[in-house]
Amino acid sequence: MNKKIKNLIIALSACLVIFPVYAFAYTLLQPLPGITEVSGGQGFSQYLSWIFKFALIAAAFLAVIQIVIAGVEMVGSAASEKARGDAEQRIRDAVLGLLLAFGAWLILYTINPDLVKMELNIPDINIKAVSLLESGEFATVDRNKISAAAARDQFSEIGIDVKSECPLGVSTGCVKLEGIRQSTIDELKNLKEQFPGAQIYVTGGTESGHSSGATSHSNGYKVDLRLNTELDKYIMKNFTQAGVRSDGAEKWINPKTGAVYALERGGDPHWDVVR
Repeated sequence: MNKKIKNLIIALSACLVIFPVYAFAYTLLQPLPGITEVSGGQGFSQYLSWIFKFALIAAAFLAVIQIVIAGVEMVGSAASEKARGDAEQRIRDAVLGLLLAFGAWLILYTINPDLVKMELNIPDINIKAVSLLESGEFATVDRNKISAAAARDQFSEIGIDVKSECPLGVSTGCVKLEGIRQSTIDELKNLKEQFPGAQIYVTGGTESGHSSGATSHSNGYKVDLRLNTELDKYIMKNFTQAGVRSDGAEKWINPKTGAVYALERGGDPHWDVVR
């Protein structure tokens, strides 16, 4: 058999196996011959079905043509053993190609009849995106919290002094500002604007050792300020007194911002500021 014809039959047969794998939903832009309607997501499936049938028919047609040609050659080559042998080989190749084509169809049909119909029903895969909040494995990222370096830069710009940064594993005699809230820093900025001459010195931030709670130091809502005569007088004169906290600390409210300044007198006296 001519090598080109043989290779074509083999290629068509291979298509019978390969094409069903790609029978996924796709909408064709234009209808194809023999397909009366192309709509929804079935266009590509119909397209492959048409190719599948065409490849099978073409393989059979080419095989028959080769057998006919070989038969004619056998009749006309009675005196030539070589020509007769070539014709017989052509017939064998044609039959082999035909068997290969229909064998491919039979294999696919045996595995799953829908493969030869191009009507594969591939179930939808529903993937549920589980919120990290629902799983409880991770906490939300609070964009209102800032880094220690950013906090110290802001304090430095407006003339607010801060105790030295806490080394790793140390929480006393130092200040940790990592995770402090911008709103807490803004409160001290407002205080500085209200009382430009105030000497403000931060002695407590987000380091451990403070009381826990929703609006605690560790959550970035609070800072401690060192007492000084001028600052104390300003707060007590210009802020609104709001009674006493459960631990006995006197509370004063900044009328401009609503922040609470609690005067803690026990231990190391300081202003406990919460915004």
